[in-house]
Amino acid sequence: MTRVVIAADSFKGSATANEVNAYLAAGVTRVAPGTTVEKAVIADGGAGTVKTVINAVGGQFKTTQVLGPLGQPVEAQWGLLDAHTAIIEVSAAVGLTLAQPNLAPVSSSTFGVGQLISAALDQGATTIYVGLGDSATTDGGAGMMAALGAGIIDSNQQKLDLGGGSLMRLGHVSFLGLDPRLKQTTLIGLTDVTNPLTGPEGAAAVFGPQKGAEHEMVARLNQGLARLRTFVPIPNALALSRTPGAGAAGGTGFGLLALGGQLQSGAQAVQQLTHMAQRINGADLVITGEGRVDGQSLRGKAPIAVVQLARTQNVPTALVAGSVLGDVAAIHAAGVDDVVVSTPADMPVADAMRQTPALLTSAGAKAMLTYLASRDDAK
Repeated sequence: MTRVVIAADSFKGSATANEVNAYLAAGVTRVAPGTTVEKAVIADGGAGTVKTVINAVGGQFKTTQVLGPLGQPVEAQWGLLDAHTAIIEVSAAVGLTLAQPNLAPVSSSTFGVGQLISAALDQGATTIYVGLGDSATTDGGAGMMAALGAGIIDSNQQKLDLGGGSLMRLGHVSFLGLDPRLKQTTLIGLTDVTNPLTGPEGAAAVFGPQKGAEHEMVARLNQGLARLRTFVPIPNALALSRTPGAGAAGGTGFGLLALGGQLQSGAQAVQQLTHMAQRINGADLVITGEGRVDGQSLRGKAPIAVVQLARTQNVPTALVAGSVLGDVAAIHAAGVDDVVVSTPADMPVADAMRQTPALLTSAGAKAMLTYLASRDDAK
């Protein structure tokens, strides 16, 4: 019997990951009724990562009130995988949606992220995964450090205001007051980007505009991040700031590195936590996808990580996308066997969003038919 594993990401604004999986599965079974279909939700460190992991492997959901990106109280959900392992999301505490519609890129802070880490420490966690995605902040993790006990002051020896814009007035950073439990804790940042902290590919330049930063703000935020790098009391700050992913979540990746943490591919780490390799083992076809596939999709996003994992087990793959920006050949070069664009070329986006269930069902059917045809040709 043919076994198909469907592990797609959400189509933002149109369907959740669970819904996408269900629509694709309906298409597969419509054209191949006897097929065994298994569905798995994927994540790469952005919003939904905690829920994905806890639902897949068990554990406990926790909720802690923290400061949101603009200083407002936020009820942030996180999870305990076991007695000593926690997983949190930057987006749950200081996510972009928590700052809308009044985006404030200069004053948004990661203080709430540090509060979540502290809450996990209070529960006995000695390994803490931190999802780095969908943040409203560009403060290099300075707020997070402050929440964990770092002394961050201006040139007048006064406590520095929260927010990336204040880093231009940074005068000193001290780690003497850091929570001592951090020395016995493994912090693992989960990132889906490879950007450094500063520069033309850095946190402010690349991600600042989507957080509301205009040209002058971007320059100010970039300069502030460079100043933070200069004052953080670690000997290898410059090298750490160039680590792939240091610019994730507005530089929070760098903040974790400064605290002694490490960065990992969010998609690959979630695959390991949710035992995705075992799910794929022995499958005849893997179908993945996301709403839009572009150059960034090929650099750490969850669907491509699924494809790469399937390739290690010689399982053919199909990728379903609402739209594709760029060269389809690059997607095939990344290991995808079949690319299915679910939206007709002449269909307006608004119409496509309304017809998402039908379009994805048809895409699932097309992916399955293509697989069956290729299998028959190989006989």
